[in-house]
Amino acid sequence: MDKKPHFNLGKKRTQEFKNKKSKFMKEFWRNPNNKNLLLNRNKKISNKLKGIKKSQEHNKKNKESHIGNTWVKIYGEVKAKKLKEQYRKRFKKNNPMIIRGGWNSQERIKMSKRRRKGLKEGRIIVWNKGKKNIYSKETLNKIKTARAKQVFPLEDTSIEIKIQNFLKELGIEFATHQYIKDIKYGYQCDIFIPVQEGINKKTIIECDGDYWHGNLEIHPINKLSKKIKCSRCLDYERTAQLEESGFRVIRLWENQIRQLELNNFIQILA
Repeated sequence: MDKKPHFNLGKKRTQEFKNKKSKFMKEFWRNPNNKNLLLNRNKKISNKLKGIKKSQEHNKKNKESHIGNTWVKIYGEVKAKKLKEQYRKRFKKNNPMIIRGGWNSQERIKMSKRRRKGLKEGRIIVWNKGKKNIYSKETLNKIKTARAKQVFPLEDTSIEIKIQNFLKELGIEFATHQYIKDIKYGYQCDIFIPVQEGINKKTIIECDGDYWHGNLEIHPINKLSKKIKCSRCLDYERTAQLEESGFRVIRLWENQIRQLELNNFIQILA
C-alpha cells in the first residue's frame, strides 16, 4: 500500500504566519510559569528514562545505521555543502566566544568556579574519574594521530593574529598549529617559523593566555585551579624538551602581546 504524502509537503509558510508564530513564542517564553511547566515536564520525562537500558540489538542497529553515512551520502554533495555552511553561520552567530574573539578573564574565572562547585556538589560527573585502562594502546595511538591533524581552536585568538600580522609585515614565513612530534609530549604549537634568511634556528612562538596558562603576575598561584597548575608544568616541560631538540622557544603572555609594538617584537625575535 502506497503511503499518502504529508499534508504540508511542498507548502511554504507565509511571512504573516512566521511573524505570528514568532510573536506567540516570545510572549510564551516571557511568562515564567510556562518556563517552569516545561522544566517540570522535562524533569519527569528524564526521571522516567533514568536507568532504562536499550537492548543490545537496538544499540547494534543504531550503530550500523550511522556507520559510513555522511551528509554527502544522505543529502548529496550540493545540499550537504549548503547545510554545513548554514550550521557554521548559526554557530558563529550564537557563540559569544567567536563573536568577541574569546572569553575575557573574569568570565573564565566564573566558568572555572561554577565547574569546581558543580564537581564538589556532585552535579557534574566526570565519566572516567578513577577509571584506568579504558582504552587499548592501539586506540590511544589512533586518538593521538587524529588529534595531531585536528585544528583547535577553530579560529585563532586575537593575540595570535597580532603576532601573525607582525610576522607578515616583516616578510617572515611561518605556519600556524604545526604539530610538533619531535618531543615526548607532542602538540600543536601556536606559530612555527622554519629556518630562513634572518632566522638561524627553528623557532616556536607560544601566545599564552593569562588565565588558562596561569600568569602569576595577574593570577596568584593559590587562586589557580589544579588543571591550570598542571598546564603550567606541561608548558615548562614542553619548552625544555623543545630546546633540547634544537628549537628556539619564545613564550609571550597575553597582557605583554596586547601592549607589544612592532619594534619591540623585532628585538624579541632577534
